[in-house]
Amino acid sequence: MVQIMSGKPPHVVADCYGAASVKGKSPFAMNEWLHVFHTYAKGESRVYVNGRLDGVVLSKDAAFALKSPVQMYMGGWRSYGFRGDMDEARVSKVARSADWVRLPFENQRPVQTVVGPLVQAGAELALSEKAITLPERKTTGLTAKAGGARKIYWTIKKGGEETVVANDVFHFAMDAGRVTGDEQRTVQFKAVYADGVKTLEVPVTIREDVPDPLYTLQAPAQWDGRKTIEVVPQVTNLAAMQGKGAGEVKYQWKVSGMAVVKEIGSGKLILKHGQNSGRLTVTVSGSNGGKKVAQSVEIVVKEPAHDTWVQRTPDREEKPVDHQFYARDDTNEGTLYYNGTQTEPAESIFLKLYADDKLIKTETQKPKPDKTYAFAVRLKPGLIHYKIEFGTKTGNAEVVVKTVDDLVCGDAYIVEGRSNAVAYNYGNDTKHPEFTKYTSTWIRSFGGNGEAENPLGGRWGNGVIERLTPTSPDRVHFVGAWCMAMAKKLVDEQKMPICIFNGAVGGTRIDQHMPDPADRSNTADKAHSIYRNLLQRVVAAKMTHGIRGVLWHQGEAASRL
Repeated sequence: MVQIMSGKPPHVVADCYGAASVKGKSPFAMNEWLHVFHTYAKGESRVYVNGRLDGVVLSKDAAFALKSPVQMYMGGWRSYGFRGDMDEARVSKVARSADWVRLPFENQRPVQTVVGPLVQAGAELALSEKAITLPERKTTGLTAKAGGARKIYWTIKKGGEETVVANDVFHFAMDAGRVTGDEQRTVQFKAVYADGVKTLEVPVTIREDVPDPLYTLQAPAQWDGRKTIEVVPQVTNLAAMQGKGAGEVKYQWKVSGMAVVKEIGSGKLILKHGQNSGRLTVTVSGSNGGKKVAQSVEIVVKEPAHDTWVQRTPDREEKPVDHQFYARDDTNEGTLYYNGTQTEPAESIFLKLYADDKLIKTETQKPKPDKTYAFAVRLKPGLIHYKIEFGTKTGNAEVVVKTVDDLVCGDAYIVEGRSNAVAYNYGNDTKHPEFTKYTSTWIRSFGGNGEAENPLGGRWGNGVIERLTPTSPDRVHFVGAWCMAMAKKLVDEQKMPICIFNGAVGGTRIDQHMPDPADRSNTADKAHSIYRNLLQRVVAAKMTHGIRGVLWHQGEAASRL
């Protein structure tokens, strides 16, 4: 398989899943067109960027065999997603030469130099202007005559740098753009003749006409990291900018010093949650089309010594199911809810709680006028199997209506990332067969791993480390190898049941794991399926308020997030 991608920092990577893999040496700018070419022949794997050789692997081991027929994906493969534009992709049966690779780049670059213009008659060489002065954001035209020239270029000299801006045209539109303070430039017209190159120059003065934004940042000096606060730019010259039709300021925000939960609003930064104590620096760059103006503000963050545990509100008809896992809260207990509507007549209804088959608690309620009931029973965590019996009582006669068994209470964790977090059971079938088949009543999971077509399939069950097997069809209850080892260690040493939600998906970027930015609780979102599948599992398992921690492992792609 050959996969062409961007590394980090941005550079071209041709990943051949073997010794033929080759990396480009040159970083490239984002948001610009890039011509990329990969060739392979006789142990030579080469990658070209913008017509020039940028990386090569020469080795007899640098071999790969493509299957025939072969599948080809453009802009994405499985969970990989290309974010950008792509044009004129080609596949060849032969390895092209360096000269061949350079030709299509030179022929299609924005300022191509392969062919020239129609040759003008005569021998006159002249420009329509001797000097130019114009305000910023304005445009003026220059017309040239170059009789007999075989090739022509327009360049702009600015600050010691010369940039080709057009070629093979006899009219050039000089765009002043935006400046901060008056600025000097030089437009050059170069004509290539059989006996050499002749150059004409036009000095250009750009006058500043539009003010850049002047502003300060309004923010609280201190923050507890819990209440939502805002950082808002206070622009002092808005009227002056609006008078020039440049009153809209666009901001780019950066937060450093600690991790935060934030949201970028219209003309402001919203800080929702701080994840540490210390000094938080907020930096913003604001521009109304010209130079970016940066400002910073420092906020002292002091988290509370203890966060209040937020209790989940149970559903009106919520009832436990066999094998369910309950998470302990900050009081070192879990809560089992048994809610519903009693349809059959009875003097009272009861809920009995058993620990390791021993009755430890009985709760009784009289039917309400609307026939609803709501039980909330506290569970102590540990290696204890719980069972409940729900029933009715009339006189001395008790009728058990429902029995739910194999309930446990402990700590729940989410594991996320790519293939190293999925932790497939590679090699353990032969190296550690006893581990391959390991499972425990004290290690639970809900639904299927992040790649499962049905994330809710199987509901509650004991965790496994096999995948796509009779014991784990469609990754049901799959927790992964190192995740199982971690859970086993916690059970053995802490005597605490463990629940693992493994939502990792191999070969993915961090942004593919993000939620719907408009509604992170959207469980029907198709564009953010990794987050959606995990969210669906946690919600259906009634564990939204019971996750003890999240473990992220990006894996071998940590250098190209």
